[in-house]
Amino acid sequence: MRSRVRGKSVRTPLVIRPEEMTAVQKEGSGKRASHAIILSLVVAFIFLGSSTSFFWIDLDSKEILTSSYTPHIPISINGDSDFSTQATSENWNGSGTAGDPYILENYEIDVTSYSCGIIILNTLSHFVIRNCSIHSASLAAIELLSVVNGIISNNTCFNNVQYGVYLVTSNLNSVLENNCSDNGAAGVYLQSSTDCRIENNTCDRDFRGIYLYLSSDRNRLANNSCSGQAYGILIYTSSSCTLRDNQLNGTGIVLWGSGVGYWNSHDIDSSNTVNGDPVRYLKDQTGTTVQSGAGQVILANCQNVIVENQNTSDITYGIEIGYSRNCTVANNSCWGNRYYGIILASSDNNTLRNNTCGANGNFGIYLSSSNLNNITRNILRSNTFYAIYLLSSSSDLVLNNSCSGEQVGVYIESCAGITMRGNEMEREGIYIYGLGMSDWIMHTIDTSNEVNGRPVYYYSKQSGITVPSGAGQVIFANCTSMTIDGQNLTNASVGVEMGFSQRNVVSNSSCSFDSQNGVLLISSSNNTIMSSIFANNSASTLLPGALFLYASSDNTIRNNWFTDNLAYGVCLFTGSNRNHVWNNTFYRNNGATSVPNFSNIQGYDSGSGNRWNTTKLPLDYGNFWGDWTFPDNLPPPSGDGRVDLWYNLHGSAGNFDYFPLTIAIPIPEPPVLVLAFVMTLVFLAIAKRRR
Repeated sequence: MRSRVRGKSVRTPLVIRPEEMTAVQKEGSGKRASHAIILSLVVAFIFLGSSTSFFWIDLDSKEILTSSYTPHIPISINGDSDFSTQATSENWNGSGTAGDPYILENYEIDVTSYSCGIIILNTLSHFVIRNCSIHSASLAAIELLSVVNGIISNNTCFNNVQYGVYLVTSNLNSVLENNCSDNGAAGVYLQSSTDCRIENNTCDRDFRGIYLYLSSDRNRLANNSCSGQAYGILIYTSSSCTLRDNQLNGTGIVLWGSGVGYWNSHDIDSSNTVNGDPVRYLKDQTGTTVQSGAGQVILANCQNVIVENQNTSDITYGIEIGYSRNCTVANNSCWGNRYYGIILASSDNNTLRNNTCGANGNFGIYLSSSNLNNITRNILRSNTFYAIYLLSSSSDLVLNNSCSGEQVGVYIESCAGITMRGNEMEREGIYIYGLGMSDWIMHTIDTSNEVNGRPVYYYSKQSGITVPSGAGQVIFANCTSMTIDGQNLTNASVGVEMGFSQRNVVSNSSCSFDSQNGVLLISSSNNTIMSSIFANNSASTLLPGALFLYASSDNTIRNNWFTDNLAYGVCLFTGSNRNHVWNNTFYRNNGATSVPNFSNIQGYDSGSGNRWNTTKLPLDYGNFWGDWTFPDNLPPPSGDGRVDLWYNLHGSAGNFDYFPLTIAIPIPEPPVLVLAFVMTLVFLAIAKRRR
């Protein structure tokens, strides 16, 4: 494909009619023709026909290769009759039989403004789609819907919004030697499609390389190369698939489904590699140890299996265990994985001990519907969201783990009977979430658990207690008439959590620099939050508020300072009704500045009957909002210290602070422990204003 010009190799373009290509290729590859013959071919063909494709000739090797395709509009075929009609009009080779399939080939299809480049529906005809370049589809480069007997071969399907190749309820098809890269959702996607061959494909930088979804059973995946995806091969609620010689780099294999058959019915041997090391998939095994040097470990329906001293890093899930019992996972390094270091699904009575899980994209250790497990003496560092995440699990032990650098140390969602002792959490803490009382009251969490070296106080079904000073975090579960006063609840995940609790008081405390909320109330009523500071809390999307209320009513929030929180200062979320928010100061929350901007409103209300101002004092007043301090001309001549215009809150309630103040409320009287912190905030604010 190159000629030599003054010692340099250059490409020489020729214009050749497609019907001449085979003869010229045979001429070029079969013998060493002279330059004169090659140049005469140029003269002979340059004036022939207008249906052209571009090729290159290497004047040294005489080899001719295509470098472009024939442009074509998107193709849509519905049914065998339509296939026959279009084959005739398009001059496609073949008759649609097994021995003589229709051939669609050598097209370039730019699918901008269309959903698919080639879509075939409801056919039994045999066909081949090959050597096409298809890109920029809003759904897929190639889609088969209720189709059998298709072969999709040697195509380039790239930069499509969702899929490269997309099969739905399409069985007995083959996807071979395609390059499906840089697609948004998956390179190759099968839904409810069985008995297909997915072989020798390259899938790079898609969100998922190959995705088998929803009863895509008995498919064979072989010799595929997947790299740079969140999921290399994802088999979701599908069974009896065979994987051979697949090469995955910077990604991995993931099995998922509610039922043991989605885990232990596959045939996955060690010829599959992750980062050059073999995948160790064990199913239905008892009393064995996983061979060392694994690139990834998957246990399916195993008992008494030991996974130890493995380094499973830079993949999707480091160690994946489903429907397994009494296994031990010890002394492993699971570092830098896309999602989880170690994951247990529907697996009971296992021990996770002395593992190091760090810098994983979601969680260090994740348990889903897994009971009676022992998570002991693990080191968890800088996982993006949670160090340990327990979901819909019960009676698990979480003992003597060290967690730092995450948003949450131990996240407990919809669980019962979790026991925590001796865990050390640095700049993070415990987060309990659940919409039922049993999700809160059945845990055993003692003061040997520490946040920043200070004890966690968890109270369940208690009444009339004042929390001792020096707490690192406080959690009330179905508690009444409790008091939190003068606490420095900073640098935790949540400073104070209340679930199903009533008539409690939080006062004179700092709930600041927490990775989620300063104070969180769920299904809690008639509580008072007063004279406290909420600064620099980071909750943003899930529960966006320094003080967040969910399904919590009749609470009083007054005389607090809310400043520099990433999200709202106060968020009254769904089901939070008749709360009273007044005489508080709001500065620079939710991106607000001193200039009003409706995108950066500092309070949120989607409840009913909430009041953001008082109406019972001689002079009605609400809150001070740093982005809403003027005009104050009424009554004349100089106003009354209230902004003449209402402060419009975010949220479906369409509520307002009807009497916003022009002057900030004095800073609450701080406890001794947080005096320095408060003064620092004041000096920073003054310095900023002077600038």
